[in-house]
Amino acid sequence: MITIIDVDGLCVETEIPKGQNVVQYANEMIGWVEPIYLPKKKVMLVDEEGKLKKLSVNVEATKVAGQTVVGKVIICDVRLLN
Repeated sequence: MITIIDVDGLCVETEIPKGQNVVQYANEMIGWVEPIYLPKKKVMLVDEEGKLKKLSVNVEATKVAGQTVVGKVIICDVRLLN
């Protein structure tokens, strides 16, 4: 199970499509991703060039990460990265 947080604050929980891993799915949805490690063995995947692309600030994701986050993000259990 993953959580997608869009810049408008919409938060959706969904499954990764069969045949993909979370990084492949995130790369298709977000772009090349960079992890932000969170407490409780969670990770937030963000667009690594989001600030260069001047994407909008994601207020909800910023609250979760404790740092400014832009664009759509995916939050999942860190074990899904393997």
